[in-house]
Amino acid sequence: MKKHLIGIIFLLTTFTACQFFQEDKPEDKVIARVKDKYLYFRDVASLVSKANHNDSLRIVNYFIDNWIKRQLLYLEAEEKAEIDKAELERRVEEYRYQLLVYAYQKKYIDQNLDTLVTDGEIDGYYQAHQQNFELKQPIVRAIYAKVPADAPRIDEMRKKLLSNNPDDLEEFKSYCFTYSYQSYAYDSVWRSFDEAVAGSPFVGITNAVQFLPKTKFLEEKDESYWYFLRIFEYKLADQVSPIGYVKEQIVNTILHQRKTLLQKQHEEAVMLKAKKNSEIEIIR
Repeated sequence: MKKHLIGIIFLLTTFTACQFFQEDKPEDKVIARVKDKYLYFRDVASLVSKANHNDSLRIVNYFIDNWIKRQLLYLEAEEKAEIDKAELERRVEEYRYQLLVYAYQKKYIDQNLDTLVTDGEIDGYYQAHQQNFELKQPIVRAIYAKVPADAPRIDEMRKKLLSNNPDDLEEFKSYCFTYSYQSYAYDSVWRSFDEAVAGSPFVGITNAVQFLPKTKFLEEKDESYWYFLRIFEYKLADQVSPIGYVKEQIVNTILHQRKTLLQKQHEEAVMLKAKKNSEIEIIR
């Protein structure tokens, strides 16, 4: 490391704001050197913000210090590390290949993948793979609300929540928007039971198998709040998930299958083209 340090010439290592921002620096001006490796002003120009000289100065100095350390460590490793250079080159080339091919294939897929998944495709996949959609935990469609104890029209709003009239339920949701400290409207989507009761007095309900078949409505009151929970529908663990609960999962699976197929077709097309143009020869 010492002889590398001797070979370092800092043409500019610690800047002052005056030096850095007032001097005219061409893009090819050298600001640091480690042996035969050079750092140019153009390499740090994008880090400079004239709106805040001191911050830019700290960033630039940090960049230069880090660049120097990297060069030194690279030189030290190149000289002293007992590494099979041929194997290292092979691994570098393989890594370069992976980066380049991955970037190209990703761009190709982004440009050519059909991302429209119809309801019919979702339903077809769901029907064919229901065994893959067994629930691991109970889920519900429910409305939960935490309302201040002194909020107006509590009795009226309770009746709205218990109603099966969609207009009444919408009125309750609007009421919660105005008065509720905390509320979740999961009546049209499925959520885990634990998520539906999180942060409520009902969080202590642990035996959902016994609780959910018997309970459609719960309320509690303390000195500060009313707590309401209405359950519209439920599914227990080990039952098949409703399609709405796994819709996003199905869409992602279908898109992944399409990506895999598109990538395979593209690879085959590249191979076929190369064979057609006599660009491939296997010598045995």
